[in-house]
Amino acid sequence: MKRYFAIGFLLIIGNTLFAQLPKDTFHYYTLEEALKVANKQEVQAIDLSKQKLTEIPEDLKLFPHIHALNISKNRITSFPDFMTEFTALEFLYASKNKLSHIPYQIFYLTELKHLNLSRNTITGIPAGIENLSKLVYLDVWDNPFIFIDPAFEKLQQIEEIDIRGNTYATTFVKQWVEAFPKAKVHFDPPCKCLD
Repeated sequence: MKRYFAIGFLLIIGNTLFAQLPKDTFHYYTLEEALKVANKQEVQAIDLSKQKLTEIPEDLKLFPHIHALNISKNRITSFPDFMTEFTALEFLYASKNKLSHIPYQIFYLTELKHLNLSRNTITGIPAGIENLSKLVYLDVWDNPFIFIDPAFEKLQQIEEIDIRGNTYATTFVKQWVEAFPKAKVHFDPPCKCLD
C-alpha cells in the first residue's frame, strides 16, 4: 500500500513540476497563410520549418507581434536585424539549422520563455543571455560548446536546461549543475579525463 501511495505522490508532484513549464498552444500558420489573413494581429504563431531556408524571409517583418515561431530544420546561419522587434515572442524553435553562435537578436526577445537551439554548431553561450529574464526552458543539445559566459548564471528563473550531446569535464558539469540548484540540468555523463 505504501509503495502505491509513494508512486502516486511522485506522479502528482512530477505532473505539478512539469505543468509549470510553458505550454505552446498557439495555432500555427505557414507564412503564405499568414500573409492572406486580413488582420495580421490575429496571427500569433508562424511555422517556417522544413523549408530549406538559408535566411529568414523578409515577409516575416509584418508579424512582429507573434508569440511563437518555428524555423527548425532549415539551413539558417544568422538572424536579420528586424528580429529584434519580435518582443512578444515567447517560443522560438530554431533546432537543426546552421547557426555557429547564438544570434544577438535573440537577446532582445525579452518575453522568451522557451528557446530551442539544439543540433546547430553553436560554440557557446555568450554574455547577453542574461537579458532573457523570463526564459524557463533552454535546449542547446548537440552543440559543440567550448564556453558558457558567467552571465548565464543570472537566469535563476530557468527550470530546465538541456546541454547534452557532448562529453565535458566533471568540474564543468558540476559547476553548471550547481549554478542552477532549482533547475533540471541535463548533461551527458562527464569524463574525468578532461579535468
